[in-house]
This record gives sequence, structure tokens and C-alpha cells, in this order.
Amino acid sequence: MNGIYRRPTVVAGVAVVLVMAVTGIFAPFLSPHDPRAINERAFRCPPFSCELGGRSYVLGADHLGRDVLSRIVASFRTNLYIGLLGTFLGTLSAWLLVALRSVGGAAQAPDTSRPLFGIPLWGLAILTYCVSFLPTLMVVAAIGTSLVLTVVCAGVFASLLPMTLLYDSARRDHAAPDTITLPGSNLDYETVREDGLSSGPIWLAVRRGIVLAPVGFCLAFLMGLFIEFYLSFLGVGVPPDVPSLGNMVTAARGQIVTGWWMVVFPFAVGLVAAGAFSGIVFPVSRALSSATVVWPGAFQALGIAPAGLMIRLAAQLIDLAAVIIAIALILIIIGVMDLPSAVAAAFRIALVIAICSLFVISPGKRAVGLRVLRLDGSSAGWGRKLFRYLVSLSTIYIVDLLMIALRKDRRALHDLICDTIVVRRRDTVRPSVPGDGEET
Repeated sequence: MNGIYRRPTVVAGVAVVLVMAVTGIFAPFLSPHDPRAINERAFRCPPFSCELGGRSYVLGADHLGRDVLSRIVASFRTNLYIGLLGTFLGTLSAWLLVALRSVGGAAQAPDTSRPLFGIPLWGLAILTYCVSFLPTLMVVAAIGTSLVLTVVCAGVFASLLPMTLLYDSARRDHAAPDTITLPGSNLDYETVREDGLSSGPIWLAVRRGIVLAPVGFCLAFLMGLFIEFYLSFLGVGVPPDVPSLGNMVTAARGQIVTGWWMVVFPFAVGLVAAGAFSGIVFPVSRALSSATVVWPGAFQALGIAPAGLMIRLAAQLIDLAAVIIAIALILIIIGVMDLPSAVAAAFRIALVIAICSLFVISPGKRAVGLRVLRLDGSSAGWGRKLFRYLVSLSTIYIVDLLMIALRKDRRALHDLICDTIVVRRRDTVRPSVPGDGEET
């Protein structure tokens, strides 16, 4: 994992975040104007068009005459609070998990060691961003909006990334050299430890926490920025007078023509942050998962092929038919029987659970001989399959179909996020026999 600092995109992403963080630290000195000061004379002033007290409004002023540049600079301080809280919580949580894991004995071998949440780091980042809003909205609805509440909520969710980064890195370091053998295969894949072979797991985790602190902080900072941006854009984040990229864009809605600079510059900062995040999370995710990926060689050797578009559509139709039957049966029970409201509500909850279970179990895949595996050949497991189904609900269906049809490995977007692949089972794929002219 030390080698991630040799990757140009990671270095560039870390540099961008550190510039933002330092800017947030010295925001009171770097801001040319008070970010909350209202100046009627600078009302919607275009960039470089007016001055006050000898200081120019470089990026213009908003609809209340507040300096756009000063508010952007001051917004980094809120993201700095979130990043520091997320890094602190994530690091402590990872150390605690490593300590609890070491109590049980020696570290697991690489073939049984899995990432903390069982999905790639970049997939976890997408899930964190998607699922963070609902609980935050519930807390905000119960307590109300405030700067502290937004920082705490965003910091808690942002801590998942540095925690996973540190835990998975320490796990890989301490994993004993072993041989991964896929079930039913005579192919072996050797794994090699990186460093620190004679160190204990807790000491390795402490060392990794120090080495990877810049990357972990950057991930927490940027994830916190994205969460806070969207919450503030919806009006449930920090209060409107607090400088925030989301607040700035929200305040400028409907004024894109007369005040384009109020939207363009905050969005530009968000795009730079998204580029920095991508430059960090994808290389780091590959570094964490590269040791366990054995696709496609081992799959081909076992006579396993990725499932194509038509057979997956057939499986989905069977699943849909099973769900329709389940819905019909439960609705008939509720309609025919005069059930109390509490019992009827319990049946509706059972209906939702049944629908999710059917899509996770997928009788359609079983009927046509499909399996959901990880890229190392192991079973996806119930938890990952449930995650995969929930993620598939939030993806664009036509995009999934195009990816299945065009990609060589036939993986949809939710397969990429959850590190899975849908394959035809071994007994449904006819191995090739020399001279028979058939293909596997």
C-alpha cells in the first residue's frame, strides 16, 4: 500500500484536498471580505466589476452582496471539521476492529480474509453517499438543522472510508503467505505479504494509520463535502447564513442568467473535488482488491462463463413472475380475511420482506442455472446479494442492460459496485472436446 503514493492521480488528489484544507484553516486571513457581510452596493456584482474598501470582488457577489470567493474559502472550514471528525472516528474504529480481531488468534489467511464490508472501496463510497441522506434527514426532522448536527452526521458516514482503508490495509499486511485454491480447481494462486511480517496486528494497524493518514483524511474530507453539499442544497444541511457550496447553489437557483457566477464557481469547486476523489479512490480500491481477483483465467479453467443478456433477462422474468404470485397471494389473504389493521400491516411488511427475499434468492437464476460469484470465485453471500439488489434499484436499468450486452465480462453497474459477476454454473456449460467443433 505504500506504493499508492507513487501513483500520479493519488498524489494530485491528495494535493488538491490539502490545499482546500489549508485554505479552510486560514480562511479568516485568506478571505478578502467577511463571508457573511451583506453589502447592498455589491448586489449581484459580476466578477471584477466592483470594489469595497480597496478590495475587489474577484468572483463577484451574490444576491445579498456577499463575496462569492470569501464564501467558497470559508466553506472549506466546514468540510475541514467533517474531514477531521471522520478521520478520527474511522482510525479509532479500525484500530478497535484490528484489536478485536487479533484477540481471536492469528490473522486469517488471504483466502478467508475479505474486505471489511465485502465490497470494493469505491463501491462503498457510492453506497455511503446514497444511504447517508435518509438517516440524516430523520435526525434533522427530529432535532432541526444546525452546523454541529451536519458536521456530526456527515463525519460519521465519512468515517467509513478511512476505517475500511486502514482495516483492509492492515489485514493484508498481516495475512500469512498462503495459497488460494478455488473449489474444484487445480489452479493455485500465491499471495505475498508486503511488509512488517514480524509485527503484531495492532502495531501494524498503528503504522498503517500513520502512513495512510493523508489518504484517509482526503477520503473523509471529500465524502463529507459531497454529503454536506447535497444536504445543504436540499435545505437540510447547515443554516443558510453559514458559508457552504450547497447553500450558495441553492441561493442562486433561478438566477443562472443574471448571476451565473453564483452557480458556476461553486459547481466548479465541486467538480474539482469529484475529480480529486476519483483520482484517489479508484487506485486505492484496486490496490486493496488486486490480490484476490482471479478472473478470468480460473473461471475459464473451471468451464464457467459469464451469463449473457438474454439468459439474465429470462431469469429476471421468472423472478418477476414469482414476485407477482407472492403479491397476489398476500393481497388475497388481506382482502378475503377480515384482518385487524395491525395484522394487515404485518402482512404488508411480510410482503416487502418476501419481495426482497425472492430477488435475493432469485428462483429465476436457479431455474436457468446462474450463480452470483465474487471475482475470486467464492460465493457472493446473502449480505452481498442483498446489497447488490438494493444497489440495482438505484441504478438506471437501461444502463445495466447496455453494460451486460457490451462488456466482455457481462457485468452490470451494480455488479461493478458490489464486486460480483453472474456466471453460468459448471454443469450448465458444455466443456469443449477436441475435434467436436463446439465452443465452451
